[in-house]
Amino acid sequence: MAEKWIGKSVSIHCRNDIGIFQGIIRRVTPTEVVITKAVRNGIPLKKSTVEVTLSARDIAKFELIACSNVPSIPTKYTGPAAAESTLEEQFDDLSFKTITRKEVPPQQDIVATSRTTVKTSSSSVTVTAVSYGGNGVSNNNNNSSTTTSSTSKLSKHAPNNGGKVGGRSRKNLAKESTFGSPDDDPIVMDKDFDFEKNLALFDKQAIWSEIDANQSKAAAEAAGGGAGDLTSGGGSKRHQQPSSATKTKYRHDENVLASVPAQYRRIEYLKKPPAVVKTTREYLTDEGLVIPSILPILFYWIEFHAVIKGYDRHRQNDFLARGATELALQLLGGSRRLTPNNQHQWPKIVLILDEAKRGTYLGVDHLMQSIIGEDVHEKPPHGSQPRLYFERYTEEERLSDVGFCTARLLASHGLETMVCHLTEDSANTQETDDRRLYCLTGNGLTTDVESLPSCDLVIMASTNHLPSPALRKFVTDSRAPVLAIKPPNEGFEGIPIKCSILPILPMSGIHEEACGRLYLCNIGIPNQVFEDCSFRYASPFDKFVIPIHRRKDD
Repeated sequence: MAEKWIGKSVSIHCRNDIGIFQGIIRRVTPTEVVITKAVRNGIPLKKSTVEVTLSARDIAKFELIACSNVPSIPTKYTGPAAAESTLEEQFDDLSFKTITRKEVPPQQDIVATSRTTVKTSSSSVTVTAVSYGGNGVSNNNNNSSTTTSSTSKLSKHAPNNGGKVGGRSRKNLAKESTFGSPDDDPIVMDKDFDFEKNLALFDKQAIWSEIDANQSKAAAEAAGGGAGDLTSGGGSKRHQQPSSATKTKYRHDENVLASVPAQYRRIEYLKKPPAVVKTTREYLTDEGLVIPSILPILFYWIEFHAVIKGYDRHRQNDFLARGATELALQLLGGSRRLTPNNQHQWPKIVLILDEAKRGTYLGVDHLMQSIIGEDVHEKPPHGSQPRLYFERYTEEERLSDVGFCTARLLASHGLETMVCHLTEDSANTQETDDRRLYCLTGNGLTTDVESLPSCDLVIMASTNHLPSPALRKFVTDSRAPVLAIKPPNEGFEGIPIKCSILPILPMSGIHEEACGRLYLCNIGIPNQVFEDCSFRYASPFDKFVIPIHRRKDD
């Protein structure tokens, strides 16, 4: 019976000013009680490992503290009239025998007298009892106290000490009895948890087998449709076996509902001769869509058809500048960098507009002159027969306008910009609308490389692949990343490019090691324009600017 109360919380009232002990029962015998984690008169002992041995003759009252670690004693069912005995009634069965003076051997006389020994693994501390001064309890008398009774039962009722039971408030006792658990037992908590043994009890394979079985069952029910053919012998239903093609597990990027197989080659030139196949490359988006490269003549042929349809080049410039602005903001750190608390290190951007000799590069103007006529750029005289007329707009001048437009958009975000406009044909340079709009922002414009300030980003909108030594020195000394807008295929000599942004489709012959990482910008060319140029085209853009990568097997 004594083993049932090991590890339970008790409050022991002792005689002769020994005090009130509270703790956890470690061992119980008919002659003594051993408790641990003892608290004497509300003061914990210095060491929680001290074992306090209390003699039965010194115990005046023995109270069980009602808390979460009270044992749940199984009740034996003896019949309908049998009732469960209360915890205190079962605890009454445990009694302590009081040792008489004659029964105490000489070696145990110290334990039987009014002294309580506190034992530890390395030392023992003796607490000597002092007789009460005037609280109604007589002094310890060996002749009277040891022979009055042979047994001493525990008290059934706890004293009412100002709303406290056993030195603990009723509120805390109710809380522990409601929300506590056997795991709160200090004896259990003292034991080290065996992780290896507990892990061995966890059968992962059985759990996975159970999950697979449930999924297979669900798949079988789905395939059978909840009904089957009736068997010839009886009326039971025969469910269809799950098909081997039934898929019950899906990746994060797969649809549960059946869909049309994905087409990754959405852009294709339908009149591609074998010679063109050998000179073109293919790129991939992050989603795996194939982006073919095209020859420069096809690139400008698409732009030419867009202009003929009414989508002029100035509107195309705005879209390309917007894509370059979006990419530049990402390189600067985005919204994390452009915060009001970061005014002390506000980003500065330098744009380099280095024009080659105008008319050097193939462009839409050359196609217009060869297809429409040499006088396509000459305005027809007043009163003459109407004919097609397009303003002369070279690729060098156009890319400079894209640079001015990009600088204006960045300035509208509150960034500090400085534009360096370099040209070899300064005599024929005219002030364009994009340049005038940029000047309205109040940001800087210069033609001297030496006056450029230090910056956080350099944007190259240049057609000159051979920059001047002063320009190369500035870019190298600034140590800022370089963003190129539609750079030459061979890049810029002596200037490393971090990334490049391209419109429509990439042109064949691009050197990735010289142009950095490639991004494709959506400038809004209608699908009908691609169809007129013998392209089968479906938009690959899931956002305004997408990265493209060269195929490994290309």
